[in-house]
Amino acid sequence: MNAWIAAAAAIGGMAYKASADEALRVALQGLDPPPYYLRPRYKISLVVPAFNEVKYLGNLLRSAQNQIEPFSEIIIADCSDPEEGTAQLARSWGARVVQVSKGNISRSRNLGAAAARGDVLAFADADMILSQNFTEEALDILEAGAVLAHPREVFYDSPGWRMVLHLPQMLRGNHEPSGCVVVQRAAFIEAGGYDESYQTGSEGGRAGEDSDFGRRVVRAFGPESVRVMSLWIGASGRRWKKFGFFGH
Repeated sequence: MNAWIAAAAAIGGMAYKASADEALRVALQGLDPPPYYLRPRYKISLVVPAFNEVKYLGNLLRSAQNQIEPFSEIIIADCSDPEEGTAQLARSWGARVVQVSKGNISRSRNLGAAAARGDVLAFADADMILSQNFTEEALDILEAGAVLAHPREVFYDSPGWRMVLHLPQMLRGNHEPSGCVVVQRAAFIEAGGYDESYQTGSEGGRAGEDSDFGRRVVRAFGPESVRVMSLWIGASGRRWKKFGFFGH
């Protein structure tokens, strides 16, 4: 019996790892040009808050330009140190840079949204990698009646945390958005945007503004207004490696 249990556990472990590896493969496809492009259905603006993100931002911008259904614009809400290079990198990819003050990621998101021209707003963290059909699936969900869609995340630079947190991401509920969401602009405004009382910790820990925003959208538009996407995007595990479960 013990041998059967051990064998079943081994098979289950291999299947779990294979699932995590497949999620990572899908996410990292965003670094390659897609096989085809679709005509955009809407003007969709990507808003990215950034503080000294020159190490990570290039991959996000590459994946943003490799969308099957393209973004209409990319806005970087930047509070980086002047000589660090984030703003210069963003402009080299054709992004528009909006200068913001340091220390309040909610305000950075809100100011980026205010500068955006799109009917649909997408928010992503600077260390993410968007899969090729990110915008396509998000817009499908919005057209089906939701006002906010959010993806599942897989860590591309931390194998240990990728395995630990793959199951929670597989089970991720509709009402659990994080730093990457796609939302109708009108709904974003009606919900009041991100609450600027949530501020990033002094060492870069999570502020909690993203979860708060999701809860307020649900209160404003009902439980069916927020939907989790089936696809996976890449995210850095740097904050989990630094802060762990309790500090993140």
